[in-house]
Amino acid sequence: MLHLIDEGRVEKATLAQATSVAAELVRLEELAADGPAAERLTARLRDPRHASLRRALTGWQPH
Repeated sequence: MLHLIDEGRVEKATLAQATSVAAELVRLEELAADGPAAERLTARLRDPRHASLRRALTGWQPH
């Protein structure tokens, strides 16, 4: 199943409270590939449930 997220339509307050991996990806895209967003995403992707996403993101960098 594929879900698309229009990150431009997500309110900043909603994004700040969200705790999902998708929210971390949006924050990473907005903020840059370093700092707290990258650290939280890295920690979450260590979970075995996210192994395929971790592999998909290997080498990916926000533009």
